[in-house]
Amino acid sequence: MHDINGLIAAKKARLTDKDKAISYVKEILAGDDKPVIYTISRRTRSAGQNGTSVDLSLFYLKDSAAWNLTYYAGLIIGLKVKNLDGYNVINNTGGGMDLGFDLVYALSSYLYEGEHRAGYKVSHRWL
Repeated sequence: MHDINGLIAAKKARLTDKDKAISYVKEILAGDDKPVIYTISRRTRSAGQNGTSVDLSLFYLKDSAAWNLTYYAGLIIGLKVKNLDGYNVINNTGGGMDLGFDLVYALSSYLYEGEHRAGYKVSHRWL
């Protein structure tokens, strides 16, 4: 038998982690009128009928520092973050589209949910 109170508590904890991650990333991006998140492709492979599978890391450059946002983006979007050769990566799969843009668009949509064109508040570039 499952402990329903434990499941509810675990779900609330995850929501709290997501909310904290959103606040943290928004704090990092604060003051930048046109923030750009950079993606690095760590590994690319065929995903069969699903197109291409790419392991990506996400970075934001501010004040001569690189902020690794991969872990927080995974929490916010709800995607698994794994370690690949010492790097945190998020796997994104698809065909016929820019998978780095897709990931940053999704992150921006969560960060600015409810705002006009939320997915476009943050721009994307490849490193």
